Amino acid sequence: MISSNTTKPPSVVTFIFGAAFWLLLAGSARADEIALALVADAYSRTAFSNALIVSKTNGPVPTRGGLNIIPDRQAGAPHGPKRILPPLRGSTPVAEFDRALLAIGVTYGRAAASTVELQLEYSQP
Repeated sequence: MISSNTTKPPSVVTFIFGAAFWLLLAGSARADEIALALVADAYSRTAFSNALIVSKTNGPVPTRGGLNIIPDRQAGAPHGPKRILPPLRGSTPVAEFDRALLAIGVTYGRAAASTVELQLEYSQP
């Protein structure tokens, strides 16, 4: 769930991909919502995972553009991930997406990354 109220203080947001992957994002850096969406979409398109949002608190987490992301669950819940993905680096959404495609290729194989590229009609520069 996403809201536009930005009155809550930043916290930490985590994307869970299936039961195996988390993407940790520093809420204080006000993550770019477009980059978040592209990375979550890329991993979800592999058919190996589904994206959920987890935070250290139950409150909304503000993004760079002023949206508040409402977490799906609170961090520390049972049945945690087996692997944590590196945090977004704060660069452009396309650069974050390119990094996600490279990571997908390493984790699931080049065919999985190519499938994501094909579905989005995208080719890396």
